[in-house]
Amino acid sequence: MSLVVPPYPPARYTAKEPEISAWLKRADQPPDFETSGVKYHYLANQRDTAGDYGLSSYNAAKAGVINLTRSAAIENARHNIRVNCVCPGFIDTRATEILGRDRADELRRVYAEAHPIGRVGQADEIASTVLFLSSDEASFITGAAVVADGGLTAHTGLPHFQKPPPYR
Repeated sequence: MSLVVPPYPPARYTAKEPEISAWLKRADQPPDFETSGVKYHYLANQRDTAGDYGLSSYNAAKAGVINLTRSAAIENARHNIRVNCVCPGFIDTRATEILGRDRADELRRVYAEAHPIGRVGQADEIASTVLFLSSDEASFITGAAVVADGGLTAHTGLPHFQKPPPYR
């Protein structure tokens, strides 16, 4: 069984994947220690690993998710419960349209340029990361903060000495 926190799985997977639908039924209940192989996945963001101007409180709160993940992982490992978090970069969701309003396309462009991969992420890519962490292939992964941000946190933020041409 897989439990995804916060209380919204990606819409594409709602009630279609057995692990996600199990989460929907059990989100308000404590873990069943008699059930082996329970997996918790916290959704954080790339701000957990760095800071932003004007967002000190938000960044501090989000960074706490990583240590919550680590502590929960070591406290529950003996019960065969795995706990991980996913730290996505900018993901193009409905929030882009709602918050960006008439600037939504501009926001996508600006954030795409900030990601070394040259584009923003899609919700399906984060859902796939969570599904991988829920799979048997990830059975030895616990206490991890998996960054899925298109390379955003892989660079120092310093400007290019010689800016390479875009890969398109």
